[in-house]
Amino acid sequence: MHYSTERILVTHAGSLPRPPDLRAAVVAKTAGEPYDSAALDRRLADAVAEVVRQQIAAGIDIVNDGELSKFNFTDYVRGRIAGYEPRPSSGRRRLSIIARDERKFADYFAVNTRAQTLGPPTMPVCVERLRYVGQAELKKDLDNFTAALEGVSPIGAYLPANTPGTIEHWIANEYYERPTDFPG
Repeated sequence: MHYSTERILVTHAGSLPRPPDLRAAVVAKTAGEPYDSAALDRRLADAVAEVVRQQIAAGIDIVNDGELSKFNFTDYVRGRIAGYEPRPSSGRRRLSIIARDERKFADYFAVNTRAQTLGPPTMPVCVERLRYVGQAELKKDLDNFTAALEGVSPIGAYLPANTPGTIEHWIANEYYERPTDFPG
């Protein structure tokens, strides 16, 4: 934990905007479309370094990688946590806290929902013990972030991560007997 007695330290939560070419590659990967894996890895490393520099230039004290490699929480969980399966959803959409933003920033949401709208809508259902399987993707994130921090001196740095405690709000449970057994 970082403290200051002189001022309030600044950080942020949430994804930072991706450059359009990176956004297109991340969406293609998420949607299962063809993409150049090596080119995506190189572009991601460059973009993470740039977003760290931008945060520092903007006065952010405690920086992160901007969550540039993660399309969204659902995709992040799909690639890094095992123990659930996608099942067809009712097709009904829950009330959305981003509905106004979807109208105001329609172009952004059109690009960023492409991967979510391929095929029938699904809902994740926990069907066995949840376990972490994203070690290779985590290593890439850590390597990119470590390289991005070389030569800069933020007060602090962290790599955002989604946890089972977060996903329990939108993943159905058919495995754990009691809600308190759900990891997180």
